[in-house]
Amino acid sequence: MKLFCCLILPFFFFEGILPQWSTDPNTNTPICTASNDQFFPAIISDGSGGAIITWEDFRNGNNYDVYVQRISYAGVVFWSFNGVPIATVTRDQSMPVITEDGQGGAIIVWNDFRSGSYSDIYAQKINSNGAVQWAANGIPVCSAVNDQRNPTVVSDGSGGAIITWQDQRDGTFDIYAQRIDANGNSLWTSDGVVICNATNKQEYPQIASDASNGAIITWQDNRAGTSLNPDYDIYAQSINANGNVQWIMNGLPVSSVNGQQVYPKIINNNNDEVIITWHDSRNGVDADIYAQRLNKDGTVFWTTNGVALCTTTGSQSFPVLVNDGGGGAIVTWQDYRSGAYDIYAQKINIIGDVLWGTDGVPISTEVNAQMSPDIIDDGQGGAVITWRDYRNNSNQNIYAQLINSNGIVQWIQNGLVISTADPSQYTPSITSDGAGGAIIVWWDYRNGSTSDLFAQQVSHNGQLGVVTEVEKDVPSLPESFQLEQNYPNPFNPSTTISWQSPISSWQTIKLYDLLGREIETIVDGYYDAGSHSTLFIVNSSLPSGIYFYQLKVSSHLQIRKMILLK
Repeated sequence: MKLFCCLILPFFFFEGILPQWSTDPNTNTPICTASNDQFFPAIISDGSGGAIITWEDFRNGNNYDVYVQRISYAGVVFWSFNGVPIATVTRDQSMPVITEDGQGGAIIVWNDFRSGSYSDIYAQKINSNGAVQWAANGIPVCSAVNDQRNPTVVSDGSGGAIITWQDQRDGTFDIYAQRIDANGNSLWTSDGVVICNATNKQEYPQIASDASNGAIITWQDNRAGTSLNPDYDIYAQSINANGNVQWIMNGLPVSSVNGQQVYPKIINNNNDEVIITWHDSRNGVDADIYAQRLNKDGTVFWTTNGVALCTTTGSQSFPVLVNDGGGGAIVTWQDYRSGAYDIYAQKINIIGDVLWGTDGVPISTEVNAQMSPDIIDDGQGGAVITWRDYRNNSNQNIYAQLINSNGIVQWIQNGLVISTADPSQYTPSITSDGAGGAIIVWWDYRNGSTSDLFAQQVSHNGQLGVVTEVEKDVPSLPESFQLEQNYPNPFNPSTTISWQSPISSWQTIKLYDLLGREIETIVDGYYDAGSHSTLFIVNSSLPSGIYFYQLKVSSHLQIRKMILLK
């Protein structure tokens, strides 16, 4: 099989042979169709336009194992048919998570019951050729007494990973972490470093890189409540490359208001900064969506206890987010404002302004329920969002939508169909295809009473299946200079300025007042030919009024008016 792949791959990549991705939403591309069930796929980019997918697998009929597969940009399955075994020892191995290794491979982490009735945390590394790199069936990350479960993982930037989990070694769940190097060695305290062991439960840890080989970890925390009367808040902690926590013991409060703040998600938004989002019942029984930005020094930038992204009627829950490319984030969630779940999204900029209306913009408001969104950035300031969808009555199908940086949906209203195979598809997971589109994976009952894994690539133009080399929609270079109107306008305190240049050169944008006096330089640097944008945050001392911003590229000058309204 490996020889066959070696022979055909050059034709796929260099001769423009038709891709293997299906273009039919009733067909899609199989990832694993082994006997019995395959569940809970997790996906990352392989760095070459393809993806690496791991999942929980019941093919042996006795217990769950962990498998992995790589699929190319063209939709060619690279590794062993139906996947490479990662852990197939006795008892269950379940709920795998995955991160890149920086060399086209991956590190996979999972819950593991091999030692008995309690779960431990194990990990394995697989290279770009599908060969496992550490001990057979994985290495122990933590095998302390009682339960360790719900790991999440992020690359450490050096071929290894930082892993966090919830840990019951002291009776109630706390948060621990461990760093594993590229060779599978634990670098911190055996069985992990304490991130938080405050009273009562700490659960659902999530992790993001701090861009310095360390990480920032967030979780939901019941220290203010009891088991009978929970009062969950959101906390966070920074840990450096050497395993030393950087903030106050047991973490900083991200949101500690009344009500329940739960299910946080976190991304690195700008080098040493992160944005955290969660769903929040401070305003009553129904949950709303909030977010906060902080850096690895523990500086909290936005409103105390978080900025509201959506507080409309009904419940908004389970938000996920991506970097918007400008230091802010695009957040999407399932939303019950209409009396049935829909999908909405909101954009928040680097200074904490919500940009897509008070309560977000609709991604899908079709009949019946749309739930469980996942999201990936499109590399152009927008995002691709996918979800499971009940519009076809009792069957669940997979849909997706592209939303641009201005909050305008780009594909068919209420979403592009990704899979409608009979009967149902469940809980999609998404990664980038490296060209503004996405690869989506899910589990699927089309072959009978047990589930299999299928995937689908969708291009930035909304076409299923990678466009051939002949047909590929390559963005053309601008034919002329163009300085766009800033958005929003009027504005306070930030606005986005976009421009196009047909040449690569040194480019500047400067701000002037009504008298023609230069106020400040907004852009000053070398830019390639193409389309560009920048976020302009006004100096707090600048008064309200009319201003002008001027683009200068070589001998070309263009000017537009903007209004600052404080």
